[in-house]
Amino acid sequence: MRNLFLGFIVLVSVAGALNAQSLVPTDHVFFRMNWPNRFAAQVTDFRSEAASGKLNPESSSVTFEYGVKGVRDTQGYIIRNSAGKVSVESNLAPSMNRFIRNVVEVANLNFPVIRVSTAGAISIPDFDKGVSKSIADLHKKNGSQDSDRVVRQLFSAPQMAAAIQDQWGRMVQMWNGVDLKIGSWYQTNGQEYVPQLGQMVPSEFYFRVLSRVPCGEGADRRDCVLIEGKSIPDEKEVGLLRTAGGAGSPSADARVVTMFTLVTDPSTLLPYLYQESRESLFGTTNALMVARIRYRYL
Repeated sequence: MRNLFLGFIVLVSVAGALNAQSLVPTDHVFFRMNWPNRFAAQVTDFRSEAASGKLNPESSSVTFEYGVKGVRDTQGYIIRNSAGKVSVESNLAPSMNRFIRNVVEVANLNFPVIRVSTAGAISIPDFDKGVSKSIADLHKKNGSQDSDRVVRQLFSAPQMAAAIQDQWGRMVQMWNGVDLKIGSWYQTNGQEYVPQLGQMVPSEFYFRVLSRVPCGEGADRRDCVLIEGKSIPDEKEVGLLRTAGGAGSPSADARVVTMFTLVTDPSTLLPYLYQESRESLFGTTNALMVARIRYRYL
C-alpha cells in the first residue's frame, strides 16, 4: 500500500519537448501555458493498487475530493488547496483504513500551497518543513513505532519531490511550448520516477495527440485535446536497482510500463482529466497502480 499512499501525498519531470514544423495549421496543436488570473476547481483524485496486476473488487482504493483556487502573481501562479473528503475502500483492518485517511488528510493540511511558474514548473514553499510537520502529526495520531517507520518512508522528501515532478510533468509542464501534429507519435528520452523502486530511472517516452475533444462533461465546443502516451524505463537499469534494493539477483523479468491519457486545454494548459496506469513485473510479482484525477472548473 506504500505506493498508493505516496500517490496521494503528491499533488502530482519529464523533459525533452519537441518542436514540429507547422505544415497544416488545422492538423497541429500549439500548447502554451496561459492560466487565467484567477480560477477555482473541484478535484476528484482516485488511486487504486492491485498486487495481481489487475484491478478487482478486492483491490484497495482511496478517493480524495477537495477544492483548489489559483491566482496569478508576478512569479507565476499560487494554488491553494482546501480541506477535502477522503474515502477508503479495502479489505484491510479498520485501523489501517483510519491510518490511510490520516495520511491523506495530514498531507493536505501541511502542503496547502503550491507555486507554479509561468513555464509550468511546480514547487512547494516550505517543503521540508511540511515533510517534518507531517511526520510529527502522524506520529501523534498513530503512536506505534511500526506505523512511524512507514510514515517516514511515505514522507521521504527526495522521493516525494521526484514523484511530484514526474506526475506534474505529464499533466502540465512537458507540454508548454510544444507544437504537435494530431495523430503523429513522438518519442523522447528522459528520467522517470518509478515508485516501486523509489528511484529516478532513464526512460523512453512516447506520446501523441489523438483528437480535439470537449473539455468536460456537457461541453459542446472541442476546445481541449486528448493525449495518450506511455513511458518505459530502461529494463536493465530497473533490474539493477531492484537488486540493489535487496530483491536478489538481476532478472530479465523486471519491467515497468506506464500508460497515461490527458485531456487538457492547449491554449491554457489547464488539465481536465488525467489517467495513469503503471504496471510492474518483477519476476513472478505483477502489480498495477492506477490514478485518475478529474478537475471541474467553477
